[in-house]
Amino acid sequence: MNEQSRKELKPDHDDLHDYEDVAENYDRYVLVIPGGDDASVVDFHLDLARQYGSSGVLDIACGTGITLIPLIQNGFDVTGIDVSAAMLAVLRQKIAELLPIIRKRASIVCADMKDFQLSKQVSLAVIPRSGFLHLLTLDEQEQCLRNIYQHLLPGGVFSFNTFDPSYTLVANNLKGTNPKPQLRVEYINIRNNKERIWNVAEFDPETQVMAGSWIFEEFDEKGEIIDRRTRPVRMRWSFEPEIRHLLRLCGFEILAQYSSYQKAPRTRGNIIWVVQKN
Repeated sequence: MNEQSRKELKPDHDDLHDYEDVAENYDRYVLVIPGGDDASVVDFHLDLARQYGSSGVLDIACGTGITLIPLIQNGFDVTGIDVSAAMLAVLRQKIAELLPIIRKRASIVCADMKDFQLSKQVSLAVIPRSGFLHLLTLDEQEQCLRNIYQHLLPGGVFSFNTFDPSYTLVANNLKGTNPKPQLRVEYINIRNNKERIWNVAEFDPETQVMAGSWIFEEFDEKGEIIDRRTRPVRMRWSFEPEIRHLLRLCGFEILAQYSSYQKAPRTRGNIIWVVQKN
């Protein structure tokens, strides 16, 4: 197997999650990648839904539905929005395997988080995990926040996460330094083969964008590489004062900040934001 022989959905935005091979393995690697997903992510959003989701939930950048599926299984009406057709294809297959009474609680929309248009407002919107970081400029972030604001009922709540820029990573991965690939995770892929994901990226201090690629290496039972694929990825690191200003500008009030989905108090690093429409 090689990169040319693998069937792919042609990406519009040329980003990691637009590729079919990434989407089909997403549930497998995201659950074991260091600093990635665990049960607390789902528990956090279920708790938010119990508090604020009685009039509907938007799961934005919903991907393959790791959060959406538990939400609809627990009785919430959820609209899942994602720009990646490949990720939504996986989600739709999952939903098709559920009981009809659960399936009917989900609506799926392939759209950009900056400009999706729905005919309804909801009481809760969430961008689980790192979806917001794929907005690469302040203008894109503002456009997204204003769009979400318009889709929330008065007093509606919105949650998302950002990361404080890591000065160590910035220093080691500055644009022009040609950093070496770093091993992110080893896991078993959908074909039951061992696969490794390597990450290489450079930070541009002018744009605050970490741009690079993930390199997927697939091994056979003898430990020999049988496939190697490179997929692009870009994410913007935002400073906390930037996000605070954007939220205020777009009409949101900060209710809480956490450093983890276990609701640990805010420290430097990860920021889980819970904000409310004014």
